[in-house]
Amino acid sequence: MINNRIKLSDVLLASGPWKTKMIKLCDHLLGTPIALAVPPKTPKHNSLPPSSRILIIRPGGMGDAIFLLPILKALRQQDPKRIINVLCESRNAAIFLSQPHLVNHTYLYSSLTDLRTLIKNSYDIVVDTEQWHYFSSLAGYFINSHQTVGFASRPLRKKLFHKAINYDPSAYELENFINLFKDILGATTSTPSIDNSFSLSEDMQSWANNMIQGTSCAISLGTHIPERRLTPQQVTALIGPLLTQHNHVLLLGGPDAMSLAKNITQEIDDQRLLNFTGKTSLIQTAALLQKSNLVIGSDSGILHLSCAVGTKTIALFGPGNTQKWAPRGEKHIVLHLNLPCSPCTFFGYTVPVCHGSCACMRNIDTKEILGKILPC
Repeated sequence: MINNRIKLSDVLLASGPWKTKMIKLCDHLLGTPIALAVPPKTPKHNSLPPSSRILIIRPGGMGDAIFLLPILKALRQQDPKRIINVLCESRNAAIFLSQPHLVNHTYLYSSLTDLRTLIKNSYDIVVDTEQWHYFSSLAGYFINSHQTVGFASRPLRKKLFHKAINYDPSAYELENFINLFKDILGATTSTPSIDNSFSLSEDMQSWANNMIQGTSCAISLGTHIPERRLTPQQVTALIGPLLTQHNHVLLLGGPDAMSLAKNITQEIDDQRLLNFTGKTSLIQTAALLQKSNLVIGSDSGILHLSCAVGTKTIALFGPGNTQKWAPRGEKHIVLHLNLPCSPCTFFGYTVPVCHGSCACMRNIDTKEILGKILPC
């Protein structure tokens, strides 16, 4: 990976689930020639009408989707009658489906019915929020719209939009998204935060209150990138001291974290340690995070969701880019070792050069973590 440019070898060697890698490989092998073959869009620079039909395309995981929530909120506040639809993947759809006050309809890439409906629809503007790949920009290219907007992160992507927006690979990602929507939202004086951008119903808040009595600290175990995970030793070292300060410690994560959580609960036999890995929906996870007094976790969707529900976090960064993705604000603490090989993630591709040592995560001292939250 040179100068943030993704090569075929990066696609093949990157960490992550095989299904995601296959989609990215298809994008590399098929998206490139299609993008090369189609004629360029004619540039347009006219502004949109006050009330418009907008389609937002957002592939990828939970984190990117959560970073769009402040944008969706601003769009809705600007014009409550505006139609805002989203085209996304099944792995991040729950973010948008859980916020019906912001999104009118959520379409899935995996649904042929949804794709046929989109082809028949017409929009004032289609905004592709993807940062690198071609499939999303090609989808926007063929959907009937007055204007298409997207990131000019690659030369071929630039030709697929009526208006291509510069992408800054070193900027905080929310700033890039604001820049992408600036023609709709107008100039902004400050960058909003993703904090408190995810809304929960009173019923879900009551559910979490019934599940967890008293104070709690949540530890996020899940991430699709193995190099970002805490080790079992790190997690167990945290749990004992945390239980001296809280009534409960929660273990959160998806199915990928269930094995780790099972081993931890077998080693630490304490009823105050509650294992929710693989057992909760996204909306239930969000409610448990909001109920928690603190969340400790590595760069992941759960970490960003914790910020979005307004909970304090200790964010542990290794392969991830703190400049782009780390939580902002006084209520969040970010720990990273600043190793020369870190970050090794660009445009969603994590290609470690450490040959599995993962020192950027494994060398994070749990005493330093606890020192940020426990009294001396």
